[in-house]
Amino acid sequence: MRCPRGRRFLASTRKPNGLETALNRGISDIRKTIFQNSVTMFSFSSYFLRALGGAGFYVQSRIYEVPSKIWHLNFPTHLGAHGVYDQGKILLREGNWCYKTLYHEVLHSMSIFSTSNVYSTIGRRYLFLSEGLTEFLTGYYLYKRKKQCYKAWESKTYKECALNSHKRQVKLWGAFCNFIKIEGVLKLYFWDGTRDWNQKYIEFLTAIHNQGYPNFRDALSMENNAEILFTQECINNFGKDFQDILDSRKSLDFTHVKV
Repeated sequence: MRCPRGRRFLASTRKPNGLETALNRGISDIRKTIFQNSVTMFSFSSYFLRALGGAGFYVQSRIYEVPSKIWHLNFPTHLGAHGVYDQGKILLREGNWCYKTLYHEVLHSMSIFSTSNVYSTIGRRYLFLSEGLTEFLTGYYLYKRKKQCYKAWESKTYKECALNSHKRQVKLWGAFCNFIKIEGVLKLYFWDGTRDWNQKYIEFLTAIHNQGYPNFRDALSMENNAEILFTQECINNFGKDFQDILDSRKSLDFTHVKV
């Protein structure tokens, strides 16, 4: 890791209970900064990790740093990832993660898209919602609370905290929130333990209509690529200004997010 701030942070997590302390602080920070009533989804069931030589071991804690030498055995479809949220656990790649990774995975643990029924029907199918929104809100949190990390995230200064492969979707949500208050996005994304997906999604569309865009259609109900259709609805309703923002760095400049 090249970032001095990141090296100090990782060192602090290697103290007794350091990872749990960092996780609890991350949960608290996101609630204070973004969405107070979010409910986390963690499991205390055992999580099996494969080891070299055909062996393996079980993890009980909510958060665990996976040794780099066995990362590929356990997450072959996430070889370039710095962390994953899986089966109610946050798994971090040893020495290859930082604030951004932690907050991204904490957000997953708070998202309605990570609930079992919504993940199987919506989250897995519409990555611009489940992954694009998670990375967008990660950047938004960093912008609000950790400006240096936000700048490094946006400019990709350090690989451990760089904006990930969902940049296109992040820019889409950044441009969208230049026209629609972010409150509607937050209510759609976060699991509050009560409202189901259909209710939250109807409220999301209603919020768009009530903010002056009554002709904004439900892209998820149409055939073909929902992300492309959603983007087209934004262009059709918000106009050329939306397209200009989407095509520029302004989509990642969160000073323009409507609150």
